[in-house]
Amino acid sequence: MQTVATNTPLSEFRFRFPIGSTKYVSATDEQGAYIGLLDVAAVHSENATNIECVIGDLKADLIHTSNWITAPTRFDQLVQLFENQETELLVVVDDEVRKRPVGYITEAFALRRYRQELESRQREIFGSS
Repeated sequence: MQTVATNTPLSEFRFRFPIGSTKYVSATDEQGAYIGLLDVAAVHSENATNIECVIGDLKADLIHTSNWITAPTRFDQLVQLFENQETELLVVVDDEVRKRPVGYITEAFALRRYRQELESRQREIFGSS
């Protein structure tokens, strides 16, 4: 997952992440901890007049600020988080203390992998047909 620190100037953000290069960029604090996602297209369009600001000035534009998990999160917990937070995307962080972003998972991907695993187990039990 691509990240950007809160002290990064908006002009540098726009240079590093042109529209279409990626949908989301993870914003991090000074220690590299996850604080939220920035929608690249929204940052390019909504803040066109103030290119002197830094990413930290865009806190109102951050999304999914509390939607994160750690890699060992069980599938049943994952599904419940998707449902409770009414989101289709969860950021994966390295641990609950440092919260350094390592990637993200979508609900569609999680459900697809679960279905594939179920089908694989069924083939093991019943044989392939």
